[in-house]
Amino acid sequence: MARLLGVDLPRNKAMRVALRAIYGVGAKVAVDVLNAASIDLNKNSNEVTEEDIKIIRQVLESYTVEGDLRREIAMNIKRLRDLGCYRGVRHKKGLPVRGQRTHTNARTRKGVITNVASVGIRVGSANRGLAGWRSPNGFVANFCDFREALVDFVPTGFEILDDDLGLGGTWEDRKKQAS
Repeated sequence: MARLLGVDLPRNKAMRVALRAIYGVGAKVAVDVLNAASIDLNKNSNEVTEEDIKIIRQVLESYTVEGDLRREIAMNIKRLRDLGCYRGVRHKKGLPVRGQRTHTNARTRKGVITNVASVGIRVGSANRGLAGWRSPNGFVANFCDFREALVDFVPTGFEILDDDLGLGGTWEDRKKQAS
């Protein structure tokens, strides 16, 4: 098995195809390298000699491939992130960078869809002030007018959010106040 730049070339493939296993080497670069090394494009990767590998290695030194290319790309992305430009912000947020639609699709960058299940009953509207409950995992629901009725519906272990209504503490404390 031939090994180039820390990469094992696939067995039993034409060299123009096997060289593509190296990061940064595509179809055109593979053909250019093999032509510069004067090696047959269709030569099987199992038949490659050590002399051929040395010649290919010397030709590939003029290209930016593998670790150097990965490092260069990572530094470019880091530079964009540090600048705080639009593309850098998109990289930080893990969203598409080149103007693609995100209302639907973009699942590769955004990840798997996760449905957030609500805990307890949500009563009231969010624009009336912060009063409600917070679950152990950080979910917040609001209530204003019906807070007395909510005491019996919310599971134990939830924290009541402090607000201008004078509420606060745990649900057990709230149940004691209500009774």
